[in-house]
Amino acid sequence: MDQTEAVRRYFDAQADSYDEYTGDGAWTPNQYLAGVLDTLAAGQVEVRTALDLGAGTGQTLEVVRAAYPQARLSASDLSAAMLQRAALRVPDAHLEVADISSHVARLTESFDLVTAIGCLELVGDLLTVLPRLMRHVNPGGHVALTTQALIDGQGAEHASTALAGADGDAPRWCYSWSTAQLLRALPGGQLRSSHLFTAYHRAGKPVLYELLLIGKG
Repeated sequence: MDQTEAVRRYFDAQADSYDEYTGDGAWTPNQYLAGVLDTLAAGQVEVRTALDLGAGTGQTLEVVRAAYPQARLSASDLSAAMLQRAALRVPDAHLEVADISSHVARLTESFDLVTAIGCLELVGDLLTVLPRLMRHVNPGGHVALTTQALIDGQGAEHASTALAGADGDAPRWCYSWSTAQLLRALPGGQLRSSHLFTAYHRAGKPVLYELLLIGKG
């Protein structure tokens, strides 16, 4: 079983309970994203079209909709079961079942805002995906993304960790990249803000994520 299928099966199995176990502060990235988007909106940054990658049950879409009520929303996720719940949460969004790499490769339109929250650490070819994605961000537009933070005293730029699969499935691989490496993979992008925070706890230990806001000139 390849990585994409392992991730699909894992999140299909988690769909019914995902919102429950990520609630009450157990999963924090969208709280930080809400603050970032509120700042953009307060600065009169216009968003007419927005794309959310790895949409899951629509938690991030809901944050984007709150900040930009008039925006036309599109989203994708490789789990059809998760997207069924996203459709209930944000019924006017255009949803597509696809993994991130395939979805970005097929894009034909451009967006004022792209969000990718809590999903890019599962994309092994991310450094190929990001340059393609930037070609579909409008001038003056923004990308808001999170990755699992890579903190290494030796200055390593990439790491991968095996996570246990669901019900005996093959393990999912979780990837990490340095901030510098991600920014190099976003041609034409300028770092607007960066937030380092605890996203959740695994085995009682905090898991650090970084939220990057990148603007396209």
